Amino acid sequence: MEPPRHIYDPGSSKQWEDGMILSPPFFGVLDGVSAPYSPSNPPKMFNRGASGGEFASRLIERQFARLPHLFSVRRAVLEANRALWRRQSKRGATPHGGELAGASFAIAKIAGDWVEIVQGCDAFALWVTRDGRVEMTGAQNKISETSLNDKVVELMHEVADERGLDLETVDDAARNEIRAEMFDRFYPTLVETRREYVNNPTLRDGYGLLNGQPELEMKWFNINLPRSEVRSLLFFTDGMVPWWGSLEGLTSEEIARQVYATYRAGGLAGLLARARGIEEATRATSYMDAAEATAIAIEFN
Repeated sequence: MEPPRHIYDPGSSKQWEDGMILSPPFFGVLDGVSAPYSPSNPPKMFNRGASGGEFASRLIERQFARLPHLFSVRRAVLEANRALWRRQSKRGATPHGGELAGASFAIAKIAGDWVEIVQGCDAFALWVTRDGRVEMTGAQNKISETSLNDKVVELMHEVADERGLDLETVDDAARNEIRAEMFDRFYPTLVETRREYVNNPTLRDGYGLLNGQPELEMKWFNINLPRSEVRSLLFFTDGMVPWWGSLEGLTSEEIARQVYATYRAGGLAGLLARARGIEEATRATSYMDAAEATAIAIEFN
């Protein structure tokens, strides 16, 4: 196995909520998620002014750095999950997915003859086999996220129209004011959607989020791959691939091949450049200018 290559770009984020696990035999990426907040509903802050997403990612990174190497990746994720709940419950948090900080995750243990992967929400793992097959984990939250994104666009247009503004052409200052009002109106929808979908084992379209809820184990994705069959392994947060809309109608393998082809052509920097180009084209109706983006690439000899 060659030394992992990795990349991180903060985008326009003011918080460092993405995370990276480079603690052999554990490797992976995290996308921290704060409990819902808005200008009228201030965020819950943690040690040294960290947001919930920052707190979750840093705690998970520390957990993996000190866990015994004999742990399976499933047990390691469960240990991190319990640690998250202990810290949040001490602060009076309730066990509802709509009110907990957590993280999307794609984490592997590479040891012996196996590559063991556990994934939840919309952090991704992609692997290429020796015979050329390309596969990738899915976006578990695609249904709920599509609905939420549509609601964001609807509300931004609503606020702009009420102010007599054209959302597509306003300057950055006006757009930021529109986004702030949108988040206040969006807040109740986000809380209720998270409560309904996060780690809900009874909901087919529910998704796993590493946030302290014990039901996580029933919603994550898990696969074991023979190490001898794996040629390449990528981990990346959703900020690296904000182009799912252009891939509608494609099979999961076709999507995986497009992602891998972009990586093969330009490396991790090429993946990031494509993401930034798409974000710039859709910035006018987006809730942010550019997302955090994190990725790790591992090549096997």
